[in-house]
Amino acid sequence: GGGGKLALMSRQQAVVFVVTWLSYVFVYVARKPVSIVKSSLTSELGLSASQLGNVDTAFLLTYTAGSFLGGRLGDLLGERTIIASSLAVNAAGCAAFAMAQDYASALITWGLCGLAQGCVYPCCLKALGTAFSPAVMGQVTGLWCTAHYTGGIGGNIGGAWLMQFHGWRAAFATPAALLATMAVGAALLLPAHPGGGAGGAGKGAPQKQTEMAHVGSVGSAVSDQRFKRLGNGSDHGGVPVAAAPQPPISRLLCLPGLAHISGAYFFIKLVRYSCMFWLPFFLSHAMGLGEAAAGYMATAFDAGGLLGTFSAGWASDKIMQGRRASTALPLALATAAAFAVYNWAFSSTTLLVDVPVLNMLLIGVFGACIAGPDFLLAGPAAQELARNGGLPQCTATVAGMVDGFGSFGAVMQGAVTSYTTQVYGWSALYTLFSVMLVSTAGLLAQPAARESRLLRHKIDGDSRRGHEAALPR
Repeated sequence: GGGGKLALMSRQQAVVFVVTWLSYVFVYVARKPVSIVKSSLTSELGLSASQLGNVDTAFLLTYTAGSFLGGRLGDLLGERTIIASSLAVNAAGCAAFAMAQDYASALITWGLCGLAQGCVYPCCLKALGTAFSPAVMGQVTGLWCTAHYTGGIGGNIGGAWLMQFHGWRAAFATPAALLATMAVGAALLLPAHPGGGAGGAGKGAPQKQTEMAHVGSVGSAVSDQRFKRLGNGSDHGGVPVAAAPQPPISRLLCLPGLAHISGAYFFIKLVRYSCMFWLPFFLSHAMGLGEAAAGYMATAFDAGGLLGTFSAGWASDKIMQGRRASTALPLALATAAAFAVYNWAFSSTTLLVDVPVLNMLLIGVFGACIAGPDFLLAGPAAQELARNGGLPQCTATVAGMVDGFGSFGAVMQGAVTSYTTQVYGWSALYTLFSVMLVSTAGLLAQPAARESRLLRHKIDGDSRRGHEAALPR
């Protein structure tokens, strides 16, 4: 819908949304069980603690490589091709991991899964960006990113149930079947948007498409202010963006704001992944909860994320008029404050132990606050860096670059968390998180200021055009 309103989706938009959302839900369902079956991997395959850590690191490193690679391939070959093929490779990797017999096979197959999963995210964002107006991408992406948390919760619960009743291998064989099914669905249902050099995506498409006005969207401030709906692959001034040539990576690295957004996302992803991987451990070891109780309480982080993603997306579209960095900045500060309050309650009082509901509430609060910057920076903000830089054909590449740089934070979180807690304690870790999030806000100050300038420029231009149109001819 125009004017920044998320109206009813067209049939094609609904297909793109549902297929990509389910694809990413299954990606998370396949990713989660490895944290549940570690004891089985130790007892059955003889993996040591350091080898288990290497398996995790292999996944994160290859995921980082996949983020860079998948975005570029999505722009070159089309998002449907990369999504379907990546899901198929991920299915094969999960099935192979379910048959692993030793450390080497587990390391290689789980690394393959990481590579495939890294390719999916930027291409899903490209598919959404082609289907929907930038004026509603905050709301659309916020709703779509509930896949992270839905898949995470499903992967934890489903993986635990499968391991309990059917063994740890079933916890990977089942997601492999789901991913294979989804790969076929993506290949059949997603629209084809050929990459550069493969011909324009608009060839043979209807010439008349419903145009969508982008009132208040910073993403359209520099470029043309009328965009086309899904159907001809156009999202920039009626020119098929898929037909445009792909610039060298060196040019993309110079996009204004890319370094700041990527640096901010590095800190956001380090903190979020540390919470994902270590929160149950903290609750059980530092606060004395049983493993089951700690697992249930840690789901408050995912539950908060469900609320935070769509709320932040709605706010970025409706209140902040498409200014993604300007929305993420105060949320980063709010997350820093939430960690500071939690740290005080943990280190100076017994409130978190005495009042479990308060503990869950605070965990949900910082889960909700960090979810906004997490999806805004690697999603709409990254795509608009490409559009505002005059390179709308590179939205997947730029989104993959931001996600890839951020994934270095995910790779480092294990070492940062374990070292800090072992040497300085858990309170020091939460203090470090607050410092990182304040640094995130500092990095976002320049992109936020640029967004405000672009919005003022757009408003002034609209005002001049309105005045000229009102003059007698």
